Amino acid sequence: MHLNFKLLLLSLCACTSLALAAEPKLAQWRDLPPWLRSSAEGPVGDATPLAGGGTVIGPSLPFGSIHPCPNTQGKTNTGYNAYKPIFGFGQLSVSGTSGGGAYGHVILSPQIGLATAAGSHDSEKSNEVASPGYYAVKLTRYDILAEVTPTHHTAIYRFTFPSSEDAHLVLDAGSPRRSTDSGELTIQPDGTISGTVTVSGGWLGKPIPAYWVMQTSRRPIAFGTFLNDTLSAGAEREKSVKPKDRFGAYLRFSIKADEPLLVKGAVSLRSVEQAKKWLDTEQPKWDFEGTAKSAMATWDRALGAIEISGGTPLQRQTFYTLLMHTMIMPRDRTKDGPVAFGDMPYWDDQYTTWDTWRTLFSLMSLINTDMVRGNVNSYIARHQVLGRVDDAFVGGAGGGTSNAHRQGGDNPTNVITDAYVKRIDGIDWKAAAAIVKQDAENRREATYRANGWSALGTLNSPVSHTLEFAYNDACAAVLARGLKMPEADAWAARSKRWDHLWNPETESQGFRGFVQPRKSGNSWLATDPTSMQNWTGPAFQEGSAWIYSYFAPHDHPRLIALHGGPKAFVTRLEHALTKKLIDYGNEPSFLTLRLFIDAGRPDLCSYWVRRAMNWYGPFKMPGDDDSGAMSSWYVLSAIGLFPNAGSDIFYLNSPTFPKVALHLANGRTLTISAPDTSATNLYIASATLNGKPLDRAWLRYEEIMAGGKLEFTLSDKPTNWAQNAPPPPMEFSQRRTGRSTGCHPTIHSLTFVVDCLLALSHSGSGGSQWTTQDIGANPKLTKGESVRGWFRLKRQKPPVKK
Repeated sequence: MHLNFKLLLLSLCACTSLALAAEPKLAQWRDLPPWLRSSAEGPVGDATPLAGGGTVIGPSLPFGSIHPCPNTQGKTNTGYNAYKPIFGFGQLSVSGTSGGGAYGHVILSPQIGLATAAGSHDSEKSNEVASPGYYAVKLTRYDILAEVTPTHHTAIYRFTFPSSEDAHLVLDAGSPRRSTDSGELTIQPDGTISGTVTVSGGWLGKPIPAYWVMQTSRRPIAFGTFLNDTLSAGAEREKSVKPKDRFGAYLRFSIKADEPLLVKGAVSLRSVEQAKKWLDTEQPKWDFEGTAKSAMATWDRALGAIEISGGTPLQRQTFYTLLMHTMIMPRDRTKDGPVAFGDMPYWDDQYTTWDTWRTLFSLMSLINTDMVRGNVNSYIARHQVLGRVDDAFVGGAGGGTSNAHRQGGDNPTNVITDAYVKRIDGIDWKAAAAIVKQDAENRREATYRANGWSALGTLNSPVSHTLEFAYNDACAAVLARGLKMPEADAWAARSKRWDHLWNPETESQGFRGFVQPRKSGNSWLATDPTSMQNWTGPAFQEGSAWIYSYFAPHDHPRLIALHGGPKAFVTRLEHALTKKLIDYGNEPSFLTLRLFIDAGRPDLCSYWVRRAMNWYGPFKMPGDDDSGAMSSWYVLSAIGLFPNAGSDIFYLNSPTFPKVALHLANGRTLTISAPDTSATNLYIASATLNGKPLDRAWLRYEEIMAGGKLEFTLSDKPTNWAQNAPPPPMEFSQRRTGRSTGCHPTIHSLTFVVDCLLALSHSGSGGSQWTTQDIGANPKLTKGESVRGWFRLKRQKPPVKK
C-alpha cells in the first residue's frame, strides 16, 4: 500500500471537532495506528515506554518558531508528562533534548471558576488527539475541549466550554519549569493581553526574553491581574517585583455550550511590536479551520518529500513520525531575533550542533537545501553580529556550557563543509570560511592547536574533544583547499595527529589498542576502556574508550590499520556490538556500523543497522531525540542511504521498504526499490544504479541528486556483494567550479587510482599493513579541481591483539 504523511493525522471517535478530519482524503489512513502520545513523557521524565525521545506532543510547522504544548507539573524538558494532569498550554518549547530544556513562557489555562495559584487548576484529561499541525484534548475537570493549531509564529486556540457565566482564561506569563527574572503585561478592555517576560534556567542557563500579544474572539465581562497570590480585579497592568515572582492576567466570559472561545496569539523573541506584526499578517481572521487545513497542507508538502510503499503499519507509522521529528529544530526565526540581526537569516534553538551535524543536515541536503542554506547563512550572521558561532544556541543565547562554547568540537565547521562539498548555493563561502578559520586558529583548545591533541586537564573530555577537533580540522582543510586558503595543509596535517592518543598497550576483553587520555608530559593515564563517562568526562564525553576508538570519520584507513587490519577490525567490532560495548543509540556511534563497509563487509553493516533500528518506534527511542538527530539516523537508515557528514559520501544498507520515492530538493526523484525486503531478507545480493551494476556500497551526493533508480536484490543470507570494492575515499572531494554535476575525466582517472591504492591498503595481512598517508592536494589541477590528494603508501606494524 502506498502511503503519505497523513497517516499521522488522527480521528478518534470521542473528539471530532476538527472538520478537516472528516474529509474523505484522510479517511483511508484511519486504519493505521494513531500517532497519539508518540512524544509523551512518563512519570519519571523521558524514561517511559511512551517516550519518543522527549519530543513535543504539541503541533508546529516545519522549523516553526512557535510550538504550543500542553503543560503538566514536574520537571520535564518539554513541559509535558502523559500521566499527569494538564494545567495549561505553553507557547514555546524545545523538542527531543536533555540537559534541562528551555522556555515554558506564557501559559494559557482555560477553566470554570478562577484559580491562579500553582497546582490549583490542574485537570485530568481524555480524548487526546495529536498530529503534526493540530492538537486537541478534553480537560475533564471542567468539561472543556481545548484545540490548537499553529502558523510559523502564531497559534490559534479553540476552547469549547460548557454553558457558564464563570468561564475564565488565565495567562501565566512566567514558566513553572524555569526561574522568572522579570516581566510586565497590559490588558485592554477588548481582551487583548500583551507583555514581556524573561526567564532563566534550563541547559544554557541564560535569560531568554519573550514578547507576546494575545487576542480573544469575544469581549470579556471582567478581567484583572495577579502577582503571586494577590488578585487585582479590574487592573490593566501588572509587573514582577523581584525574581521568581509569578504574575499574569485573567479574563472572565459568559459562554454558551455552542459558542467556542477563540484565542489567537503570537510570541516574538524581538519585541511586542513584532509579535503584533506576526499576529496581523499570519492570523488576520478568526479562522481556526483554515489555519488547521493550512498547517496540514504544509506538513503534507514537507513530509511528502519521501514517499514509501509497503512495510508494516508500525514501520510506516514509525517512519513518518520520525521524519516529522527531523523538521522541528533548529527553528527559523529570521526577522524575529535580537534587533541587531535585522532581516539577516536567523536560525535559533541549535540544541546542539554536536548532535545534528552527523545526520540532520545531511538529510536536509537531500530534501530541503533551503534549510541548510538558511542555517549556514545564519552562522554568518551570528559571526558578524556576535563575533563567534557557538555549537549551542538557544533562545538567542549561546555558550553557557562547561567548555564555554561547545558540547564537543567546533561543529558548525562540519555543517559548513558539508554544505560546501555538496555545492549548496546562495552562501558567501568566504564569510563562512571566516567562521571556520576563527575556530581552527583561535577557539580549539590551546594544546590541541599546538600539538594536534589535548592533554588531560586542559578541558573536559580531552580524548573525545581531540577526535572531534581532528575531524573539524579535516573538514576545515577541505573548505580551505577549495578556497585556496594558505592554512589548508596545516589543518590537514593536524587532523591526522589524533592517533597520538592511541595507546597500543591498553587491553580490554582480549583486544589491545584504544584511545586513551594522555598527560601533558606524554605519559598515559590508565582507564578502563569499558567505563562509560558522562558529560563531564573526565576523558570521554558521553562514551567510553571502546566507543571513541571507532571515531575518526576522516581517517578510516588509519583507524582500521590501528585495529590490526580489516579482518581484525571486523572481529573486534562484532565483539563490541555483541557485548553491547557500543552505544549505537548515541551520537558518537552514529557512523560506527558503517565502518563495516570500509572494512569490506557491507553484509554486516546491513545486519547491524537492522538490529539497531529495532530500538526505534513511534513511542520509543534509545535516547533523547536530540533535536531530530536520532530521528534522522532512523530515516536515513530506513531508506538505505547514510552520510559520512562533512563529506559527499553516503553509505548504502538494505532499505526497510520495498519502494521509496526520494523527492530531491533539486526537483528530481531517486526511486529506491528493494521488492523482496523483509525482516530476514536484509543482505544485499546485488544492486544497480540507473540500470548499471553497482558493485560498491556507497554513493556520492551528486549521484543521488542526479535522480533515477537505485535497485537492490536482497537475500536472507550474507553475501559477498561489494566486499572487494574500493572503500569510500577518505580525502573528501573538493567543490568544483560551476554547477555541473559532471566530473572532469582527469578527476575520474585519479579517483580510480586513489581508490585502488585505498583498496590495496586494506588487502594486507600478517606482519605488516599498508596504510595511506595524505601528502597534499594535486598541484597540477587548476580552477579549483583539486581532488582528494596524492597518497603514498607506507608500511606499519599493526597493534598486537592478545
